Amino acid sequence: MPAPRKTVADYEREATVYDGCLLHPSHQAARKIYKLRHGPLTTFQYVCHSCDRHECILDEHHFIGSPKDNTQDAVKKGRHSGFRKGGIRFGGPHTNESKKKIGVAATKMWEKRRAS
Repeated sequence: MPAPRKTVADYEREATVYDGCLLHPSHQAARKIYKLRHGPLTTFQYVCHSCDRHECILDEHHFIGSPKDNTQDAVKKGRHSGFRKGGIRFGGPHTNESKKKIGVAATKMWEKRRAS
């Protein structure tokens, strides 16, 4: 029997509050939650983040944009750091700090899951 689908509340319980954001360790959590709240997205619709934290799952921090919109937003905010072989490289002062914060919570969360 397949596992039950996660709800918005499930994602929110797994997240960590940090600096006005609700950070979730899953790579695609923001997109998944947006679809749960608002319905399907096309392949070319990105869930962009006004807070510039891709881990954030707060609905009020999200807006839908194209890949071009996302890149223009990055350039406008000064977080477009150039190109790398294989594509655009993004980064900013928030990246390591928020990943360290969420990493601690995520590790504890995953250990708790494995134990049960």
